[in-house]
Amino acid sequence: MMDRILKWGTSLLSLVLGACGMFTIPAAAYMGPPQPEKTLIGKVKNKLNLDEIEGIRLIFMYDNGAKATNFSKADGSYTAGYYNGIGKIKADDVDGLKNGAFHSAEIVTHFYNDDSRMTNLEILLDEDK
Repeated sequence: MMDRILKWGTSLLSLVLGACGMFTIPAAAYMGPPQPEKTLIGKVKNKLNLDEIEGIRLIFMYDNGAKATNFSKADGSYTAGYYNGIGKIKADDVDGLKNGAFHSAEIVTHFYNDDSRMTNLEILLDEDK
């Protein structure tokens, strides 16, 4: 009697566990092929005299909620890669008085696909006096 119950239970368990794998669908079918990364390129400049500003912290707030941080280089240039849109860019002067003091700025953006503005976005900051 016990052998019969064990065989029946094992068969039922095998059937249930075997059926679990029947309904899986690969994740690529939902997400599609990977998207190519796009690059946002620009410069941070003084609004008054258009001089490039080094050491400005840029926080890129993506549409999916993720954030990335970068700093402007000596020539004021910066880059940011992304797959989807960038919702906001926040610029903060975090190096003190090293190259002057500048007000923070928050820029709302709508960059998607191959927008021509992605290769020459100037962020202009007001000088703090």
